[in-house]
Amino acid sequence: INHSQGIQVGDYNSLAISSGFESLITEIEKSTADTHAKKSAKDALANLLRHPIVVAVVGKSVEVLLKRLS
Repeated sequence: INHSQGIQVGDYNSLAISSGFESLITEIEKSTADTHAKKSAKDALANLLRHPIVVAVVGKSVEVLLKRLS
């Protein structure tokens, strides 16, 4: 497992998935892209996070992630 990425343990390890989304949001915010491009990326991610399957997999942490994107 050392140096592995994308490992799921148990029933859809939502903590790991949520952490990945948190990292993605942070990287979007740190990006050198212009404000419009950052907003577009965040909007696309927010739409993904609202999808019923994603909500089912990620769970309640979706609410926290969506707040970071608004």
